[in-house]
Amino acid sequence: MAFLRPDGGNGFGHVGFGFQLPNGQWTVGSMENPSGWPVNLPGWTGFWSRTVADPLAAMRNPLAAGAPKGSPPYVAAKRIDVIAPRLPRAQAALQQWASRPFAATGGNCLNCTFDVLYAFGAAVPDPTPNPALWAPNNWFDAIAGPAMRL
Repeated sequence: MAFLRPDGGNGFGHVGFGFQLPNGQWTVGSMENPSGWPVNLPGWTGFWSRTVADPLAAMRNPLAAGAPKGSPPYVAAKRIDVIAPRLPRAQAALQQWASRPFAATGGNCLNCTFDVLYAFGAAVPDPTPNPALWAPNNWFDAIAGPAMRL
């Protein structure tokens, strides 16, 4: 799943991720950047991920799910069916993002969400070669399927 907060990121949007585990639980999270600085050191990036039973409830209330203080709710989601989940790759991507610095270009919520979902096996558009998809709102809109309100 991809999650959206359209008014985040100074109006460009903010995205988060979710993928289902074999036991039916979900891993959800994002790179929140609570300070708003264009660059931030690891540990100050607001990266978070948690295992939850209900991904929609968790992203409606990310603070209760473990997001950093000041993380507003996500308001939309898109479900992305994955035929052959690659859980070890997604978990490796989570580990990499947990220790990366934040950078407004190349190390932000969109890069994190794309990397995690792509690693899991989701067919999500690669924003890297397409400047039109560098805004999280545009990238979320480019994911196939209808959006659901949270």
